[in-house]
Amino acid sequence: MWNPGSARFGLPHAVVTVLGGATTLTLAIVPPVAGNRRSGGILLDEGARDSFRASTEAGRSVARDTSDVLLGVAATYPLVVDALVTAWWFRGSGDVAREMALIDAEALAIAGAIQGITNVLVARERPYGRRCGGDLAEDSAECSATGRYRSFFSGHATFTFAAAGLICSHHLRLDLLGNPAADVASCVAASAGAFVASALRVVADVHYASDVTIGALVGTTVGLVVPWLHYRGFRAGTRVGSVDARLVPIGTGAALLGTF
Repeated sequence: MWNPGSARFGLPHAVVTVLGGATTLTLAIVPPVAGNRRSGGILLDEGARDSFRASTEAGRSVARDTSDVLLGVAATYPLVVDALVTAWWFRGSGDVAREMALIDAEALAIAGAIQGITNVLVARERPYGRRCGGDLAEDSAECSATGRYRSFFSGHATFTFAAAGLICSHHLRLDLLGNPAADVASCVAASAGAFVASALRVVADVHYASDVTIGALVGTTVGLVVPWLHYRGFRAGTRVGSVDARLVPIGTGAALLGTF
């Protein structure tokens, strides 16, 4: 079970999670501030766009769809696979599973709120926006929707890297799979998936390199810091479903004592 000395998910965390989630959902509907609209890349953005953008519309569409799939997997993996399947079903600890799921929800809500607020206020035009009125019709779905001005910073990068941070935090702290190599592999795979999902946003021409870089930094920070704040009082070496056994002399014999 969750160590009594750790920071349990309480009312303050619930308030943060609800507010963060509500902010994320609200700002997904609210259009970007029209007066703040800006276009074009910064620093290495234009060079990265020229180098990595898919040359055909079909290629850009595949990149966009693939990144969407990776986002869906990343956002649900910490909650469904790590918490529900691994911690609760496989390791038999409903208490740890519940705390993990709540921590995950809190982190994703915070990351979403930060990204949503910035997205709406900055109102940066997506790279493909310069094609509107040219090979993209001005009245097309891509050009006429307010999503055209939601480039900075990338939500896909933010959420996938936040999820990767959560997966790494839980696996490396709790030894979820009972095998250090497997837990490290889970962290590496999640990070690699987040990188691919983010890079594909540049390939799809829906984000600049700076969009995904900042999203990756914000997501990673939130995905690591939020669980760290909860785990700060977690007993060193604690593992889900672990057994601490030792021999204790009794009279002429010995007894095996264990903590489960």
